Amino acid sequence: MRNGALLAALGLLLTASAALADEVADGLSAARRSLDAGRPREALAAVRELVARYPGDDRPVPLLAFLLVDSPTGPGESIDLLAGYLGRQPGDAYALELLEVCAERALSEGDPELGRLAAKILLHERGERKEDLYLWAEASFRMGQMGSVEEATRRLIGSSPSYEPPYWLLAKALEEAGRLEEAVAVYRDLLREQSGNVRARLTRAGLLLWSLRRYDAAEEEYLSALEMCEPGSSLRDEVEAGLRSLREERERSRRLRSQSALIDRMLLFVLLGWAGVVSFLLWKTRPASRPSA
Repeated sequence: MRNGALLAALGLLLTASAALADEVADGLSAARRSLDAGRPREALAAVRELVARYPGDDRPVPLLAFLLVDSPTGPGESIDLLAGYLGRQPGDAYALELLEVCAERALSEGDPELGRLAAKILLHERGERKEDLYLWAEASFRMGQMGSVEEATRRLIGSSPSYEPPYWLLAKALEEAGRLEEAVAVYRDLLREQSGNVRARLTRAGLLLWSLRRYDAAEEEYLSALEMCEPGSSLRDEVEAGLRSLREERERSRRLRSQSALIDRMLLFVLLGWAGVVSFLLWKTRPASRPSA
């Protein structure tokens, strides 16, 4: 759907260019016809030739960047082209939307450095737009830069508390850093904004159960989530499975505590018994008292 919108916007750009009736506009129109006919390689070759022949004309650059997104080179070449293009044509809405697509593609293909670079350009061009800042934070997370992740996501939560993605990213970063209580608190904050978010409630319950062993708090979350689920839904099945696991884990923990207490008592009896034996032996081996003169 997004690619269709981008192509439509690109069509408007090419239509305006065609009015100039020069070779670049004619070449772009021909490339677009090849693309519409399902011949992207032919379109790519034609646009590359235009860029090579007319290096001072920026009009072919957005189409070339679009065609390169799905090429074997991946989004890297597209990002390089768009970075240069936006340096010469700042604020171009189509180029910025395409750059956002490239940033998402870079992250999905496991290149967070490239995604972070694209997000940085977007932030520079569009201001601190929440989607762009989130892209930057996600790329930072994948690069292991947790300080940057926390700073960006907390800023997002503060400025756009109803925007859900940064809560999940921050909680995940905190959990990986071993800051479990803070991660639980982030899910609590999300639930204050979205009390009906069953997935967040279920995730928080799991963290309380398996990481913090807080059975009562976890059960409260599971029961609240259960009330919100439609009967027969897959999410309800997950909640019910979580409740069963909680009750099994609580019972297992109770048995372990009972066994531990029994072992402690047995050890105490053994120690007392040995203490009695040692005391008796000490009494038996004490020096005999000498009679008084």
